[in-house]
Amino acid sequence: MTPERAKAKKWLEDNFPGDTGEKRSDLLQDGFTAFANQPHSYYIAQWKAGSRETSCKDFTIRFCQLMGMPPKLGAWGAKDCLKELNKSYAWVDSRPDNVPEVGDICFWKGMHVGVSWGVVIGPPTDQHWSTLDVPFWYTVEGGQDRIVRRKDGTLVEDQSFAWIKWKKYPYTPPPFTGLPNPRYTSGMLSGWVSIDRYFHGPDPSKFPDTENQASQQAANDDPTNSLWRNPDGQKIHPDAPDGAGGPGYFCSAGPLSADPFKHGLPHPLAPDARYLDPLKIGKGIKPA
Repeated sequence: MTPERAKAKKWLEDNFPGDTGEKRSDLLQDGFTAFANQPHSYYIAQWKAGSRETSCKDFTIRFCQLMGMPPKLGAWGAKDCLKELNKSYAWVDSRPDNVPEVGDICFWKGMHVGVSWGVVIGPPTDQHWSTLDVPFWYTVEGGQDRIVRRKDGTLVEDQSFAWIKWKKYPYTPPPFTGLPNPRYTSGMLSGWVSIDRYFHGPDPSKFPDTENQASQQAANDDPTNSLWRNPDGQKIHPDAPDGAGGPGYFCSAGPLSADPFKHGLPHPLAPDARYLDPLKIGKGIKPA
């Protein structure tokens, strides 16, 4: 996972906890404006004028800002924006053989946009809901399904609000039954902006991996890490001839480390002690 995906994952988990993580524009305590850049009054004014504008693109625009990306990438015309930035390779067309990952900005067919969390079996975290052991595609999306109007068409303000929340789409075809709709299909999306491609280019082999980096750092910090490295610094299996030490059928008797004095003098009965130069003994003695 790249640093950008790790950042997006943590931000989504931290800011949308609980069952659905819903934030409503009409509830000040939800801090909705910080995630959509628009107050409740903005949506009320739009709906009074007859618009059905939702908070979906307001949320993705805000997400882009937090990720250090141009806000236009969270709105309609993202492909044109990428072209202007000479980053057209960051757009991924939706196909049956691919699926958005965490942090990707997804565009539905029909003017809707959201942020992907990715496909997982069960809930994406312990905090989120899923009682079925089947894959779901999770997202965080903005929207409104509570625009309430009277018979004369006027808006019922105290019952209308916009929201941002987790959503899930079954990623499993039949024969599973009883799953909610709509299911995820490649046809529901036109495509998405890949944050990996945006920040690191079109070649996946060059994407930095924070998990591998952490593992490598832990290995470098391990004092025994040098035991199976040859003089060129390459990690060698102890049974390989190039290992030059340690257990194995093809290993010559010798020190485990390329530097025989790195960890002090060899044991007097060790094979390597037979070739110890008396003049080098002082080098291996460490002060008490």
